[in-house]
This record gives sequence, structure tokens and C-alpha cells, in this order.
Amino acid sequence: MRTPRTAGKLSVSVPPAAPRTGQDARASYRGSVTATSQAQPGTRGGGVVPAQTLTRRPKSKGISLTDRIVSTAARWIYEGRRLDMQGLADELGVSRVTLFRRVGSREELISQALWRLTERMLELAVARWEAERPEGELHTPGTIRHINAMVAGSAGLRRLLDDEPALTMRVLTDPRGRVQSGIVALNEELLRRDMEEFGLVTIIEPSALAYALVRLGESFLYADVQNAVAKTAGQWKTWYWICFGGIIFFLLSIPLLRGRWRTRDAKRDEAEHEAKVQEELAKIQEATV
Repeated sequence: MRTPRTAGKLSVSVPPAAPRTGQDARASYRGSVTATSQAQPGTRGGGVVPAQTLTRRPKSKGISLTDRIVSTAARWIYEGRRLDMQGLADELGVSRVTLFRRVGSREELISQALWRLTERMLELAVARWEAERPEGELHTPGTIRHINAMVAGSAGLRRLLDDEPALTMRVLTDPRGRVQSGIVALNEELLRRDMEEFGLVTIIEPSALAYALVRLGESFLYADVQNAVAKTAGQWKTWYWICFGGIIFFLLSIPLLRGRWRTRDAKRDEAEHEAKVQEELAKIQEATV
């Protein structure tokens, strides 16, 4: 087996080209993305873990509270549930104070949870393409196709984008964040392996090409959300001028308004009116006696 190259915190190790079956490509992730011929954590009986089990609730034994919080948040996002901090604290049996002390903020928790899901997605993408990759095919294109297909088909991620588009896009596309930098590192490692194994020639540096590929994928996967966020960002100006125009209209219409402007005068008028009503009622009663 080849010694994996390292790209940042990610590495990809792919078995040498040889006739393969579905049992020859495996995925695991513990700080790196690998594809090996051995059953690893993140696999089941030597086989790739089905996608629906990636966010299963972790067993508390041997797992820190922070890991439990992140794993549970990832499961909620995967299931399309809104990440309510109080509800999450109740499910975990901790207080909100403990929850925030462990993860910092809600946005930070979403960032960690999305990266946890991304880790699983990357390991699956590597494993699935290596299991079906024809002899002589590059590692990069097929893996990227699997990544994009899983992102596009994620109902939980789509729900999060619909509910909180600005926050989610900020977490997903921040060049300094976990998610984008992690995917870029994987793409760069795949490109370098294709250059080594198949003589792939790139006209720009692999790191720059890896970043460009990720940004291109984001532009297609999140185009509708990006457009909506861009339009929404300027809507406050429209409503500001609408409100400003309403205030001007009100000020100009003041001379046309009738009635008291001070509460004291209005109460005095009300008292005088009530006195006259009582006086008229008394006269009517006297006339009927």
C-alpha cells in the first residue's frame, strides 16, 4: 500500500491499481480521510457504513461530553431538525450554561456539526469511488461527483439552508472555516495522487486547482441560496425608505388631523361630554314623572 501524502490535516491513501471488488475499498476518518483495505472505525464488518447510520447517537462510554454534543447536533441537522440549544441541552441532560461553555456559541456548534457530517461524507465519497473506479480512471473526478451528489441530496442540509441561509453559507463557504478548507485539502491530495499515478498535468498549482474546484461546486450547489442572500442583504434599504416616506406623509398630514394632541385635554373633553349626557338624562327622567 502506498504511503499517504499529507495535505494540511487531511490525507488520502488509495490501494494500488488492481482488480477490485466492493470489499477492496474502505473508508475511515480520524483527523484524516483514508481509503484502506482494512476494516477501520467508521466501517462495519469491513464494509462502508450506510449513510443513514453516520449520525447515529454516540454511546456515552468513552466519549467526551463535547463529542456527544457535536454528534447529537450533527444528527439533528441530518434529520432536518432546527438546532434549538435548550432542546439539545434537555436531550443531553445538561444545562444551557454547560452546553455553551463546551461549544462556545450556536454558530460554532453548527460549524462543528457540519464538519462532523462532512468528515463522514468525505470518507464515503472516497470509499464508494474507489470501489467502483474503472482501471486507469483518475481518483479526483469520481470522488468529487460523489461528494456533490451527497450534498445535493441532503435533505437536512437543504432544510438548514432554507431556515438559516446566511449563517449556513457563512459556515460552509468560509475559506478559513473547517468545511471548505477540509474539502479543499482532500481535493488537493487527490490531484497530487493523480499526478503521481497517472501523470496528470495541471496548468496551475494543485492547491489552487483544488480550491477552484470546490468554489465551482459551491456555485452550482448553493446558487439559489447565494442569490437569495444577495438580494435579501439589500432589502433593508428598500424598507428603510418606505418607512421614511411614511413618516414624511404623516408629518405633512398633521394640519388635516382633528382632535386633542394632549391626553389631559382629551380627558377634560370626555368629562365635559359625560356631564352633559348625565344632565340630559336627568331632564328626560323629570319629564316622564
